[in-house]
Formats: sequence, C-alpha cells, structure tokens
Amino acid sequence: MCLPVLIAAFGLVVDYGGRLELEDQAQWTADQAARAAGQRIQEGTVQAGNLPTGLNVEAATAAARSVVAAAGMDGTVAVSDGRIEVRVTAQYDPKILPVPRDVTAYSSSRIAYGVGTDESG
Repeated sequence: MCLPVLIAAFGLVVDYGGRLELEDQAQWTADQAARAAGQRIQEGTVQAGNLPTGLNVEAATAAARSVVAAAGMDGTVAVSDGRIEVRVTAQYDPKILPVPRDVTAYSSSRIAYGVGTDESG
C-alpha cells in the first residue's frame, strides 16, 4: 500500500521539478531572444552620430529566432514600432506521471534612448 504512494510522490518531484526547470529555460530563452532582437537598431543613424531611428526589423527578427532555435525550442517573434514581442514554446516529456506537457514563456523589449527615456526621446 505504501509503494504506490511513494511512486506517486517520487513522480511528482521528478516530473513537476523537470517541468519547472523547462519553464525556467523557456523564460530565459524568451528574455535572451528579446534582448538580442533589441540590439538590432538601425546602424546607419547611430554611426552618423544620431539617435537610432528604429529597429532593423529583419535583423531583429532573425536574431530572436536564432536564439530560440539554438535553445531547441519553438517560438514566434513580432517586431513593430520599436517593440519586440517573443513567445517561446516547449514541450516537457514526463518521466513518470502524466503532467501537463506544454510550456510557454513570453518576453518583450523596446528601444530606449537613455536612462529614464523611451522611444519618444
């Protein structure tokens, strides 16, 4: 009678612990993807000594997708008006118990021109 209870308790620790670890990895990946995309500003304006006028949308999207792919996860990237939205999804493979499998994390970033300012200058 104690054996099934011990197996269930062990399964909860292993599977929910593993799922929580994957959630943490997915959030880290989403954060890093948004950061990488946010660094892809219009380089020409900065090199000329001006404030960046916006993101290089293609480069920002590619940078974010590259980070997500390198982590072995799936995701979507949306870039508009200087704002980057990243959604990362992963699927946990339970070892013992049938715990929920899908893991999703969100992150966003935006262009900031200096401390305490936003894209409006």
